[in-house]
Amino acid sequence: MSFSVSVTSPDLDRQMAVLKYYPEIAAKHWYPAMQGAARDLKTIIEPTIPVLTGRARSMFKARATGKGTNIEGRVGWWGAGQPWYINVVEYGARPHVIRPKKEGGFLWFGGKYRFEAFHPGFAGRGFMARGFEQGEARVVQRVATANERIVNELAVK
Repeated sequence: MSFSVSVTSPDLDRQMAVLKYYPEIAAKHWYPAMQGAARDLKTIIEPTIPVLTGRARSMFKARATGKGTNIEGRVGWWGAGQPWYINVVEYGARPHVIRPKKEGGFLWFGGKYRFEAFHPGFAGRGFMARGFEQGEARVVQRVATANERIVNELAVK
């Protein structure tokens, strides 16, 4: 689970067209901006991750990837071994019946073995969405600063 955000405008589209000829300028400014933005969001979100065993918090990552004009900042969980349940914690679960994987088997639920159990569901925590809302201004500022530096470098002097 991770969030993706895209920004576009006519001015940005023109700038992107010019930068296709100078991808080293884009990478020079946008890559550090994306790294910083991802780190900022990780710093804001990580302490709010609900903890039972600590696995989700320990596997939480932030990084920037790509080059030239195709750079992406990511915050969340991806790759092998990511905690499957964190999406459920973020968005919640409807009431549902839990059954064992093997037919005729038992499961441990509510302090005893059962053939099946009813889970009442729960509301989503929304910690990722709240964290992004809190850090969005920092992300926008980092990208705006990078864009300004690119424009200054491309300006004819």
